[in-house]
Amino acid sequence: MRTKIGSLSVELVRAEAARFQRPLLFLHGLWTDASIWQAWAGYLSHRGWESWAPALFGDPEYAEHERVVDAARTLLAALPEPPIIVTHDLGIVAALELVHAITAPAIVAVAPVVAAADGGRLGVLRFPRFWRARFGATDVAAPTGALGRTLIGRSSGVSMRSDSGAIFRALVGDRLRLAPPVPVPGLVVGGAEDVLTPPAAVHSLAERQDWPHEIHADRGHFPMIEPGWEQVADGVHRWIVRAMGEEILAWLDDEEEP
Repeated sequence: MRTKIGSLSVELVRAEAARFQRPLLFLHGLWTDASIWQAWAGYLSHRGWESWAPALFGDPEYAEHERVVDAARTLLAALPEPPIIVTHDLGIVAALELVHAITAPAIVAVAPVVAAADGGRLGVLRFPRFWRARFGATDVAAPTGALGRTLIGRSSGVSMRSDSGAIFRALVGDRLRLAPPVPVPGLVVGGAEDVLTPPAAVHSLAERQDWPHEIHADRGHFPMIEPGWEQVADGVHRWIVRAMGEEILAWLDDEEEP
């Protein structure tokens, strides 16, 4: 269901039968919104997870990174417990700041996009089609044509749209930097066919944070909605249970036992 936390629109999916003591906080990235997590949130509700997915990027009210983080902090204050944060794309930057603020117990970064100074591979974002955004445009248009098709890949249900030019410029200008590494468990997930977050970028972030990483064959930038997304969601679910141990569980059964 959709709810409001202050002025922030949030997609909330309750667990069918609550099995975990902490919720999941899903953060989306550039050119998308909370809907990219809809399949995962519904699927993981069967596993016992409650999910919160705010719509942050793309809203004029959150056209600057600082406002994105402030809005997320407002949401966190409404949650019953500090959540496990699952991010996509540029969401990893806000997620690491939030971990420092609230001591979130774990992070999963799916196809993370970070500045080149932090190991990102942003060559495609320097194409001429993005020059207007790089030189002061209010918005940055979503990738179209061959690049758009390559990014979307085999995904279904992706509706990419314009986003904040200010956040885009901060990213490509190396001003939107990652917070220092955090002493919490983390997992980095990528796709072998992702042109925006290639395996080298996944490995770089995982090495920086001292986290394990997984590269899924035949997957692109949106593994949460590409065919076979259930396998990726299952892998994330099982990793969280193993990483967090019994303290995350409301009750144990043979399937979930670490």
